[in-house]
Amino acid sequence: MKKTRKKERDLLEETAKIYQSITRNSMDGFWIMDMQGRFLDSNDAYCHLVGYSRREMLKMNIADIEVREKSQSIIMRLQKIMDAGEDRFLTQHRKKNGEIIDVEASANYANYLGGFIFLGFNKKKSVGTQDLEFLDVFAMHASTALAKAGVLK
Repeated sequence: MKKTRKKERDLLEETAKIYQSITRNSMDGFWIMDMQGRFLDSNDAYCHLVGYSRREMLKMNIADIEVREKSQSIIMRLQKIMDAGEDRFLTQHRKKNGEIIDVEASANYANYLGGFIFLGFNKKKSVGTQDLEFLDVFAMHASTALAKAGVLK
């Protein structure tokens, strides 16, 4: 009996270490918040992205950094995520220095430990040189095809 409990405890501790390693070392920002929008956890990548320390983040609410949505819209978004189980959307967050950044958020709803928790991965959206080159080539091919089809003159 004692060996089984120790084995279970060791497995639980190992699982917690794996979770922490994955979330802390992810290259994309990660956060957990409750249904009131309070941050419960955040990884280094997201803290670095927005310029706040983890300690500061844990005293904050999503409304403190969310630019596009106001309190009522945030509540509606959280409800939508809870109802659907997930959501992916573009938004903007305000960094500690006041700079506004574009963010792609992917949020999932989970009901663990009797509480409501949201998990989010965020990445700064930017258009790189390769993206622009691809768009230029695509536009050229599209306009050529449309011209051959007689749509463009």
